[in-house]
Amino acid sequence: HLEEAPYNPPNVQQPHPPIYIGGGGERRTLRIAAQYADAMNVFGSPEEVAHKVEVLRRHCQEVGRDPAQIRITVTLPFLPTEDEERIGRMVAGMSAYQGISQEQARRRILAGSFSQMREHLAHYAQLGVQEVFLQPFIRLQPEPFLRFSEEVIAPFS
Repeated sequence: HLEEAPYNPPNVQQPHPPIYIGGGGERRTLRIAAQYADAMNVFGSPEEVAHKVEVLRRHCQEVGRDPAQIRITVTLPFLPTEDEERIGRMVAGMSAYQGISQEQARRRILAGSFSQMREHLAHYAQLGVQEVFLQPFIRLQPEPFLRFSEEVIAPFS
């Protein structure tokens, strides 16, 4: 806790910058988010995110806070390609690294054609996810991000 910290230039967001809390720990992280967060960022498949959102809502109820005050965001590994072999390598790597099945790993990533991505994101939107952070694992030029914003995100706006 800092008293009268010498921020220069001073913060322009009042009363403070938005507090984003990332993680999915159900006993501590989501409880802290229920108390203090302006936004909660989670990672996982639509089913896992639905569970985390429900836990967050219960914590909000316990602390007397309206869960609608907390923006729900999700971070998704991003691979814009229709090359199933590349997607398979990413899925296999994530599966091995996280100790989960390849089916579970595939549900946690945003990969494939833009129409496949739009369909996958629709599941998150139905859960109340308001923002998506893309986590590219390969170096991408700006063009895939621009196409993603036009072909995938724009229809949700």
